[in-house]
Amino acid sequence: MELAQNRVSGKIFVILDDTEGKNFLAVTPDGKIKCLERSLFFFGREINHEETEPEKLLSDTQLSIYEAYFGETVKN
Repeated sequence: MELAQNRVSGKIFVILDDTEGKNFLAVTPDGKIKCLERSLFFFGREINHEETEPEKLLSDTQLSIYEAYFGETVKN
């Protein structure tokens, strides 16, 4: 699971689709799916949901949307 952190707020966003262009598709902390401007975020953070507990960083809504989008179970 790839994450992006907002440079100003520090909030974590779940990346759904990133073509490395000017914008990327992500789930916001409040569970909205948005196309966001790349320059507003830090990248490079990933979570291996088998080794860590993503629910400590992410909202239940973000996890649910990720699971539906990719067809992967995140929570145990």
